[in-house]
Amino acid sequence: MHKIGASPPALPGMQRHHLISKQFLLEPFNFAATGLCHFLRSDKVFAVDNGGQLNLFGKFAYAHDEISNPQANVAFAAIGGIGGAAPFTVFGGRPSRDLALTTAGAEWRLTNGVSFLVKFDGEFGDRSETYSGTGRIRYTW
Repeated sequence: MHKIGASPPALPGMQRHHLISKQFLLEPFNFAATGLCHFLRSDKVFAVDNGGQLNLFGKFAYAHDEISNPQANVAFAAIGGIGGAAPFTVFGGRPSRDLALTTAGAEWRLTNGVSFLVKFDGEFGDRSETYSGTGRIRYTW
């Protein structure tokens, strides 16, 4: 199976609320983000000896993120009758704008219910790189 697709082009006026404790809620404001992601995915299944199967899979994506400002003006909101605090500004590092996202792996399924999986995930940008790997042994009956 081969698949090509894209995500929605924008996330205008993103709004998040973060619960820090039972008394405080952190509310960011004046923050906007837009993003675009195009991807190409491929899966291929091969029959192997004695009825097992080998599944090879991969995905490559290009992501473009646009953040209006890497700072957030936040304030503690009132919860349960407790008054909020004065707003303050949090400064963050500038994130990568253009990213290459990759996934590649293989799963070998045996007829006795045992399967083995290995997978690599990577995110490559001009300001950061992230790598992760997964290994799994599964038995189903």
